[in-house]
Amino acid sequence: EVVFCAVELAWNLLDNSAAAAALSQDPPTLHAFCRALTTQMLGLLERGFKLADKELRNEVLLLACMIAKQEPCRIMLRGQGFLKLALAVSISPEVPSQSFPLKPFCQTKEVEDYEMKRLAWNMVAEVCESEECRSEAL
Repeated sequence: EVVFCAVELAWNLLDNSAAAAALSQDPPTLHAFCRALTTQMLGLLERGFKLADKELRNEVLLLACMIAKQEPCRIMLRGQGFLKLALAVSISPEVPSQSFPLKPFCQTKEVEDYEMKRLAWNMVAEVCESEECRSEAL
């Protein structure tokens, strides 16, 4: 429940574009925030089979999409490994990822899993606006 509240708070703060821009101007805070998003996403992809876990996973992806609108955030998301996770999610199961194979409970026909895949594609597209990050996605 604490993580849900933290994600909701971050979402409300980042919904204000000035807050997202301010985050991108503070490298230590941005680094910690992107690391936390990546760690949370990794844990949810490995162990998050409940509906609440899937909803939280999608909110984490949505937060990543929101901050990826800023260039420094794109580079930090890539550096923390979030881009690789999003790529694995977006292409699986059509193209199984060797770097991060997804668990079967992430690949169902449930609405939350479809939304996860759609959000992952959006996040990859947003991060690939940066020339530096685009080469990693290809």
